Amino acid sequence: MSNIIVETAVYGDLSNGQNDASKVMDVTSILQTAIDKSNGVVVASNSTMGRDPCYGTVKKLAGTIKKGSEFRSFVCQEGQTINFNTL
Repeated sequence: MSNIIVETAVYGDLSNGQNDASKVMDVTSILQTAIDKSNGVVVASNSTMGRDPCYGTVKKLAGTIKKGSEFRSFVCQEGQTINFNTL
């Protein structure tokens, strides 16, 4: 278990403030598990997040984590690696 708590996380087509539930999925618990299993370093991908919420579109992973008493926002593009230890 890491000292990183995922408060919120979404994965999908986040372009132009996309809010279409059919193209974005809540991955809060999936990301928490991935962080815990990988010591905080996660690749934003369909396989890591469980499925492809919008085939043919470049996805983004975005949300907020809590480290200690601080909240930090993050966003990265599909295929990128994010090290939550350095946020």
